[in-house]
Amino acid sequence: MLCAQLNLPRQNFRTYRRIAYKNYLNIAKKKKKKKKELQVGIRQQLGYLKRNLLFVKALIEQVRSNEPQATLKGWRKKELKEYETIQKLYEQQKKMYDNQKRTCENRIVSISQPYVRPIVRGKQHVSTEFGAKIGIATVDGITTIDNFSWEAYNENQDLETHINRYKELYGVLPESVNADRIYLTQKNRALAKQLGFRLIGKPLGRPKRRPNCQSKTNCPS
Repeated sequence: MLCAQLNLPRQNFRTYRRIAYKNYLNIAKKKKKKKKELQVGIRQQLGYLKRNLLFVKALIEQVRSNEPQATLKGWRKKELKEYETIQKLYEQQKKMYDNQKRTCENRIVSISQPYVRPIVRGKQHVSTEFGAKIGIATVDGITTIDNFSWEAYNENQDLETHINRYKELYGVLPESVNADRIYLTQKNRALAKQLGFRLIGKPLGRPKRRPNCQSKTNCPS
């Protein structure tokens, strides 16, 4: 589109798209990927991307050489947004490659959905999930969504949000809260004690031995 706007031959700019895709597949199809292979592959892809971004930047500057706010013909809002996202993605990946790290703040994993974040779950079938975290509370069969976030965070922080939301809706604090095990932290237990509601769940520490149990084998450990 930029070449057409400037009346330039498209053949002047070699993007190495097919070669880049072939190099990507050579690594992506391998079941076990060595660290050195990944580093070489990432370096190659970063090189291709840097080259092409420089081409695009130079052509945009050429379009806007006489008029700084000149429109890019054929570019939709979606494509402009994706172009900005690709530049941020390149900066993140280059920084991680240079520092030999695998994580960064607000890491982009999807060009079309840059707000999606990877959430490491450590499950057997898949170690990482992608999606939103939703904090849900149910009161007498009525379910409310009290928190919705694309960021990866520990959901035990949501208990106070649920309590405040309950007070907004019903005007009082709940008598008791039946929460998942992840919410039963010392901080949340202290909050329940402070506000005066009962946090139902497994107590901290080892279960107490029954008074009538004599042998360790018959008693819960």
